[in-house]
Amino acid sequence: YTLVVRGAPHQSELVCRLPIAPDPVEPRMSGSREFGKKCETDFRLVEQFRGFAIVEAVTSYDRVHQVRVHASESGLKIPGERKYGRVEPLFLSEIKPDYRASRGERESPLYDRLCMHLGKLVFPGADGVPVTLEREPPARLRVLIGRLRRHAR
Repeated sequence: YTLVVRGAPHQSELVCRLPIAPDPVEPRMSGSREFGKKCETDFRLVEQFRGFAIVEAVTSYDRVHQVRVHASESGLKIPGERKYGRVEPLFLSEIKPDYRASRGERESPLYDRLCMHLGKLVFPGADGVPVTLEREPPARLRVLIGRLRRHAR
């Protein structure tokens, strides 16, 4: 996974091993050492900017919303996250020092979804040989990352 996060991780690499289970009240997953299934997410800082960072998240066995729960538990705030934290989307005015809004117009987020992308998936094929699927981030997420590189160094 590729994540854009607000702030930066406290360390360049961190691991979250919090077991997760369905929340008994809300339609979401939650950390539960008593009832949760074991899982692990490795986070690695890829690139750091003024106020933001790009983080890679790797799992060996991905459970539903695991990366989102573990990111939240680890203090990583993913813009657009609404289920596991109230993290506002990212706006150009936050990263471009000389940004000026158009008169009478409301600024739109640079990326109006969760700033997270599953870029690589590896699983065993029918013949036992690993199958790898890779996909570039959506165009708007690539634009967001490009704007961070250009304006928030």
